[in-house]
Amino acid sequence: MNRKMEGQENTTVQSWKQKLAHTGLAVKDKLQLFHERMANHPVSPLLYVTIATVLAGSLAFGSMIQNAQGVAAVDDAMADVPAVASYASTARVGAGILPVARALDVEAEAEADIPAMARAMADAAPVGQTAYALQVNGETVGYAETEEEIYQMLDEAAQPWLPAGTVSYDFVEDVAVSEVELPADATVDAAALHDLLNNLRSEKSVYTVQAGDTFLGIAQKLNMSSDDLIAMNPDLDVNRIYVGNELVYQQAIPYLSVQAVANKTYSVTEKSPVTYEDNNTIYVGETKTKSEGVDGISVVTANVTYTNGVEVERDVIATEKIRDTTATVVYKGTKAKPAPVATVKTTSTSTVAGYYTTPATTAPCATSNFIWPVHGLLTCYFGGLYGHNGIDIACACGTPILAAEAGTVIQASWSTSYGNLVAIQHDSGIVTYYAHCSAMYVTVGQRVAQGETIAAVGMTGYATGFHLHFEVRINGVRQNPLNYLPA
Repeated sequence: MNRKMEGQENTTVQSWKQKLAHTGLAVKDKLQLFHERMANHPVSPLLYVTIATVLAGSLAFGSMIQNAQGVAAVDDAMADVPAVASYASTARVGAGILPVARALDVEAEAEADIPAMARAMADAAPVGQTAYALQVNGETVGYAETEEEIYQMLDEAAQPWLPAGTVSYDFVEDVAVSEVELPADATVDAAALHDLLNNLRSEKSVYTVQAGDTFLGIAQKLNMSSDDLIAMNPDLDVNRIYVGNELVYQQAIPYLSVQAVANKTYSVTEKSPVTYEDNNTIYVGETKTKSEGVDGISVVTANVTYTNGVEVERDVIATEKIRDTTATVVYKGTKAKPAPVATVKTTSTSTVAGYYTTPATTAPCATSNFIWPVHGLLTCYFGGLYGHNGIDIACACGTPILAAEAGTVIQASWSTSYGNLVAIQHDSGIVTYYAHCSAMYVTVGQRVAQGETIAAVGMTGYATGFHLHFEVRINGVRQNPLNYLPA
């Protein structure tokens, strides 16, 4: 730093004294700060000390050379002037020896104040930079120049996983933002951090159901357990899969898992309860509605918790009753029914391609009066791993479906997953269901005899092949049909 000090003679010695005095004023107070900066600097502090030492020595030595050259010039200029020879000799002492002595003093002072000089050099050098780091589970994953920039990136990464009505969100992982000191040559790449936060750890994958697929077969094909496949498809009835259904077998997972709480308001229907009254004009097992009740309706407000868009918890905070339920009254027959007449024709069962065939018989079961509605291959049993509600009997499309027992048709219409559905209320109180029909030949209220053709086999609704889905229910509770059919 070449600085002219006003009110003083501008000699080399005076300039250095002023310079050293100025840079040395804060040495004691700022020496600690110097050490801290030098520790963060990418260049070794020893290099700065070496440079400072050489610089101080060079300046001091230069001062001596300049003063020596000044003495020589005076001698040369006045060599031919006898009158001033004595003065020149005296001037050699005043202009030569004294400046040299002073220069030596300056050199000693410079050596003593080397830390102050190095401090001045350190102030002028870029020794580090301040940035903000994002830590995930205690590990730094990226940097940005400002704290606000990181928070904005976190909000952007969470946005696709926030359901409608979100009131708050957080991350499953431990996420923290902190201020850090980085070396001057370190790169703060906010774009790389943005890309990391918006990448998925795995992509969502789906399997499309093909003809002949079963849920268990799909799980085996995907090399996963049926429980895991069910958990990924909570809204799917595994007993009602059909061609074209899409099953999720790998969820999309963001880099940071998002847990969100959404406020939801929805209505809940409470089914009308059913009460029964005996009626001796109706055969045993038959029923007739006396009066229809109404379903109750409530409006529910709940805080629903989602993780990466999948509901994991529902906390009901308020329920408001909109409409009360009223009971449905049904007459239950007590009149004795005539005994059915049946002929017996039984053959043994066999297996085809690993499936059991239904026995070709018209004999009623020992515990009921049922006959087989169709004959074919038993491809799916009651209950089992997936809680199947009936049995599936595979046979050709259009095969006649027979009434398992005499009764009254209570349904003959489309029923979502069942497709075309015929339901018969029998005199014993049992109700039988015949689903996936390609055609229906009866109407509601019609009385049918045992063995009468009521429909034809098809694959309507949720079905992957031509078959009859046959159910037996008592008071609405599903039973194993094989307990009511001839062996």
